[in-house]
Amino acid sequence: MKKMIAQRLLHLVVVLFLVTLVSFFLMYFSPGDPVTALLSRGGTVPDPDVVAQKRAELGLDKPVAEQYVAWLAGIFQGNLGISIGSGRPVASEIAARMPATLFLAVTSLALTLVVSIPLGCLCALKKNRATDLIIRFASFVGASVPGFLMALILIFVFSLTLHWLPSIGSMKGVGWVLPVLTLVLCESAMYIRQIRTIVLQEMEQDYVEAARLRGISDVAILSRSVLKAAAPTILVLTGMTFAQLLGGSAIIENVFSWPGIGFYAVQAVFARDYPVVQAYVLIVAVLFVLVNLCVDLLQARIDPRARLALEQSSSQDRRGGAHV
Repeated sequence: MKKMIAQRLLHLVVVLFLVTLVSFFLMYFSPGDPVTALLSRGGTVPDPDVVAQKRAELGLDKPVAEQYVAWLAGIFQGNLGISIGSGRPVASEIAARMPATLFLAVTSLALTLVVSIPLGCLCALKKNRATDLIIRFASFVGASVPGFLMALILIFVFSLTLHWLPSIGSMKGVGWVLPVLTLVLCESAMYIRQIRTIVLQEMEQDYVEAARLRGISDVAILSRSVLKAAAPTILVLTGMTFAQLLGGSAIIENVFSWPGIGFYAVQAVFARDYPVVQAYVLIVAVLFVLVNLCVDLLQARIDPRARLALEQSSSQDRRGGAHV
């Protein structure tokens, strides 16, 4: 188990190094100049000497390799750079916005589970009946609607038509309801079908048939045994969804002007604020990899089959490395 953890941590380091490499050079070679964009905000054409001076202050006049090494060295010291737009440390800017993104992700995930697990189980129990078909059709429609379009529909209905909820997202009052509702509807549409599939696969196991022969109802089997057996798979699904919500809700944050890191990063893209975008990509990658690592380890701890599979995978990787 310890060797497996060590190998996963090594993979984590390699992945994060590649992320820093790709994110830095993609931003560096992307069109547009951040200093020119910053100095042109007032609609005036900046003086070339002023642009050159500002680039020198920010270290953007140095060779690209030197800039990358300096940025990487700063990361190890906890320094994510200085925002070109605000002139403030990127780390403090992101730290101030992280609670809003975490609130959005955690609340949306919790409500998604509350909605999806009962409905997914109901679909499995009522397989191919009217209830199952109606819920599956609704989830199919929900999964077909892009997140930003779902957000616009909810804004039109609840903000512009009914005037029940604000269209601008906020953690105060009921400003969080529409952003969370958007994510819950989008995620539940996929979750319900996945939970249904997981439960149906588990209901085909021999122990379920044996319980039926003893006269135990499907509802009792589901609540006592099936959900417990399916928990590791649902756990993996939950972890992947949480990681996705942390990094993939930027579009929803922008639709509702939600004060999270996704909204901040998208604004930085338009402003050519490279340090912010690079830091955002790095942080999302770290969170995604760490969440998946924790889920794998937790699954291995509660499910012997998963632990055996992970150990076999690790041993195969070691043999492959030795063979090479």
